[in-house]
Amino acid sequence: MNFQFQYTMPTNFSQLKEYPELRRSFRETLDRSSSYLSLENVMDSHGLKGRSCLLRSICEVAETPVYYNGLIGELLHVIFTPGYGFNNEEHLEWDYREARRLGEEGADCRQAYTTCPFGEGLLDLISVLDT
Repeated sequence: MNFQFQYTMPTNFSQLKEYPELRRSFRETLDRSSSYLSLENVMDSHGLKGRSCLLRSICEVAETPVYYNGLIGELLHVIFTPGYGFNNEEHLEWDYREARRLGEEGADCRQAYTTCPFGEGLLDLISVLDT
């Protein structure tokens, strides 16, 4: 398997200021709810439908597990699986858990989250090479 990541390097220092500074302790940033909110905000700031595309990604990871794809697959599984590790103390909104349930039941995630068109979902940016 080959995972390829492409990103642009900043051309000037002002581009590094696009993301807000985190002034909380590291322990406070480990919360899944705030991580999802941060992901949604970054996606919204890039003109994507943050909430809908995040929910579709959660649904797709539950529908077709990626944890068998090495370290990156395992990380994607942990990030996009609400309640991972039987964490009942997470205070997540209902729609995150619903997205996971839909995926686990085999729902068509693109149909369930039509406001996130193909090409704008987080997992649409990943391709798997099969030899």
